[in-house]
Amino acid sequence: MGDERLIILNMLEEGKITVEEATALIEAIEHPSMDNQASEDNFQADEPVSPASSISSESSIQSMTPTPPMPPTPPNAPVPPIPPIPPVPPVPPVLPQVPRVSRHEPSRSSTTNVDLAKIAELKRHGVTAGFIQEMEALGLPNLSQEQLMEMSMHGVTSDFVREIRGTGFDPSVSELIQMGIHGVTPDFYPEMQALGFDNLSIRQLVEMRIHGVSVGFVREMREAGFEPTVDELIQLGVHGVSADYYNEMQALGIENLNIGQLVEMRIHGITPSFIREIREAGFEPTMGEMLQMGIHGVSAEYYAEMQALGFDELSIGQLVEMRIHGVSADFVREMREVGFDSNIGELIEMSIHGMSADYYARMQEVGLKDLSIGQLVEMRIHGVTPEFVREMQAIGGPDLTVKRLIDLRIHGVDANYVNTMREFV
Repeated sequence: MGDERLIILNMLEEGKITVEEATALIEAIEHPSMDNQASEDNFQADEPVSPASSISSESSIQSMTPTPPMPPTPPNAPVPPIPPIPPVPPVPPVLPQVPRVSRHEPSRSSTTNVDLAKIAELKRHGVTAGFIQEMEALGLPNLSQEQLMEMSMHGVTSDFVREIRGTGFDPSVSELIQMGIHGVTPDFYPEMQALGFDNLSIRQLVEMRIHGVSVGFVREMREAGFEPTVDELIQLGVHGVSADYYNEMQALGIENLNIGQLVEMRIHGITPSFIREIREAGFEPTMGEMLQMGIHGVSAEYYAEMQALGFDELSIGQLVEMRIHGVSADFVREMREVGFDSNIGELIEMSIHGMSADYYARMQEVGLKDLSIGQLVEMRIHGVTPEFVREMQAIGGPDLTVKRLIDLRIHGVDANYVNTMREFV
C-alpha cells in the first residue's frame, strides 16, 4: 500500500497526473469500498475458536438440536484495478513576469517628483531646451540647475556669450553671471578702451559697474582736472565722490584737493553743508581740522549745545577732545545735578577715567561725602569701588579715609588678604 502511494506521489511530482487525480487514487487505496470491509469482517469471524470454549460447551452441543451446517464463506471480492492515468496535458512555457505597476506609483522609466520640481523651476526662470543646447554648442556643457537659472535671469544669452568673447574675453560661467548681474555689457569694455583703459580684467569691469563708474563719470572727472587710474575711479565711485562734489568744494574756497583728500573727506562726512554750518558757528577750520571734526563727530549742533551750557569760545581742539572722551551735554548736566560745576579740563579728566554721577552717588551711600573731583578721579584710577569700601569698613571700621582706601588698593590689600594675615599678626 505504501509503494502504491509513493508511486502516485511521484507521478504527481512529475506532472503526469493532476492533484485531483492523485487525491482520488490515494482515497481509493486508503479507504476501500464497503464490500471490501465486509469481506475482511467475515474473514475475521472464520478464525478458530479456542479449545476451552469448545470443551465447556460440548455437553450443551450434544443436547441441542442439530443445526444445519454453515454455508461456505464466499471468497473476498477482488480489489478493483487502479484506473488508467489520463495523459498529462503539455505544460505551457513560463513567461517572464513583468512587475505590476500601480496606477498611483510611477514606473521606473517615468520622471520622478524631484525631476518634475526641477523642470518646473527651470520653466519659471525661462530656461528652455533650446537655451541649454545653445550653451552646449558654445562649449558650456553640464551646467547646473542654479547656473542655468541665473544665466537666464540675468540676460546671459548665447548672443551675450558670443559678443563678450568677441571683445577678447573667455569668461567662466560664474564670471558671465557676474557680468550679467552688474550690467557689464559687450559694449562697456570697448567704451572704456576708447577712453584709454586697456587690458582691464573682468573683475575690474564688474567692480567699475558695481560702483557706478560709467563712461560719463570718467569724462566728468577728467573735465574737473583729474586723470584717475582704474583703482582711483573705483574708490571715487565707492565713496560717492563726483565731479559735482569737487566743484562745490572749490566754490567754498577749498581748492587744489587731490583724489585722496576728496575720498577721505567723503568717508568722514565732510559735505558742503557741514562746512557752511561750521563756518556759521564762527570757525574757519583747516583741512586737517575738518577731517578731525568729521572723524570724531564734532558738528555745529554739538558746539551750539556746549554754548547753551555756558562753554563759550571753545577751540576746535577742545571740542574734538571732549567728543573723543564722551563729554556730552547730558554728561555735563548730570555732573551739575550732583553738585559739580566743572570746567572743560575737569570734565575731560572725569570722563577719561569713568567718573560718573552714579559713581559719586554710590560713594555717598557708603559714607564718603564731600569728595572733590580730584579724589573721585584718583579713586577711579586705582579701582576703589563701593564694594571695596564696604569690605574694608567691615574690617577696619567706618572711619577709613579716602587716602587710606586708595593706599590699600594701590598695594593690593583686600578682605581676603587681611583675613589670611590675621593669624600671623
